[in-house]
Amino acid sequence: GWNTKADGTGEPVNAGQSLELCQDTVLYAMWVDGNATPYRVEHYKQDLEGDGYTRADADTEYLAGKTNAVVKAEANAYAGFCENTESGLGKASGVVEADGSLVLQLYYDRKVYEVDYDLNGGEGVAPKTENVRYGGLLQEPEEPRRRGYTFLGWYLDKAGTEAADWDFYQTVAQKTDGPKATL
Repeated sequence: GWNTKADGTGEPVNAGQSLELCQDTVLYAMWVDGNATPYRVEHYKQDLEGDGYTRADADTEYLAGKTNAVVKAEANAYAGFCENTESGLGKASGVVEADGSLVLQLYYDRKVYEVDYDLNGGEGVAPKTENVRYGGLLQEPEEPRRRGYTFLGWYLDKAGTEAADWDFYQTVAQKTDGPKATL
């Protein structure tokens, strides 16, 4: 802005402000060091379904850098997500503009879990492999059949131990510790 004294200790004057002057007055331009130019970094997480991404508003970073300097955004570590650097989405680095208009954007894809079904002696064709994004639920398949047996459910082990039973109301990530599981 402007000031009535060259060192900025006088009366500040903003654009559009009216002044009553009794004498000739010089207004001095005031400058801010270009080392504190604002810019921001936005983080976008892949939606559970579809091709969209949603901005993680709480994680938006409001930063400052030197005007005309090149800055690079740092990726956040989100459980179940990996930074998407291959698709051309977003902008991970850029030049800090004097007007504070630089916005860096990082995109994160959900990890995908592959789940196979094993009939474990059952009859017919096993359900198709399901690929489920982090946070997603499996679609419960039709119960298989086996003569002389009653189907108890799907399990992570062939023995059908209680701790390995599959709950279709829990996310795949809650039930497995890796990207591939066989039921």
